[in-house]
This record gives sequence, structure tokens and C-alpha cells, in this order.
Amino acid sequence: MPLEQFLWGAIHGYTFCNLFQFDPNKEYWFETCDGRHYSSKPLYEKGPNQGCMKLSFKRDQFFSGAQTVFVDIDLTRFESIPDYLACLTCPPTCVYMSYSDNLEKSGKASRRFRMVYVFNRILGHRRADGG
Repeated sequence: MPLEQFLWGAIHGYTFCNLFQFDPNKEYWFETCDGRHYSSKPLYEKGPNQGCMKLSFKRDQFFSGAQTVFVDIDLTRFESIPDYLACLTCPPTCVYMSYSDNLEKSGKASRRFRMVYVFNRILGHRRADGG
């Protein structure tokens, strides 16, 4: 996905997650914290979320890596985002404002934004051979 398309999605409220590997047609068994067992397929098959990954599959068991790191900045003393970024040794790939940027939250108004570091390789990637 081109960076511009990614940033457009972030600004318009789309969500992102790390990379996960599973067979979308397979049913997997899980155990709840109270010991009950249930099975589930990874993707919603009906409704408004059809084709989307279920939250229960965002777990270490299926994690394969990440190509982005998001850093939320809240309640900073900086009034200018460029001033904040100028202090960083490693500037982010892109930045976008939170919906609550400069709004009063818990009695304080502040710059609130997300920095995104996009990598050209997959971090924490597990190869099929286990390496």
C-alpha cells in the first residue's frame, strides 16, 4: 500500500493491525479464562464485518510480524508538532492528528497526535521454517 493511501486511511478513521497468519477456512479451538472451550473461524462470514479478522485472532499464536510502529503522543508541553518532531533523533515516516487534538480532555488541552514509523521489512517476522 502506498504511504499516501495508508495516511489517508489513518486520517479517515480506518484501523490497522500487525500481520497475522492463519488459515481463513479453518476452525480453531480456544479456551476462555474460566476454562470453557469454543471454536471459531478467523474471519466474520456475515454482517457488516464480513471478511474482517476477528479480535480473538489478534494473539501471539497467530502473530507473524509488523511493518509499522505507532506512537501516541498525548499531553505534550509542545504547542507545535514540528517543534516536537525537531527534537527527535529518529523522525517518524508520517504523523497525523488524533480526533482529540487540542481539545480539553481530563481538564487539559494539548496536542495529541500519532507518529508512525513504517519499515521496508517485516519486524519480528517468523519464517515458515521457524527461523
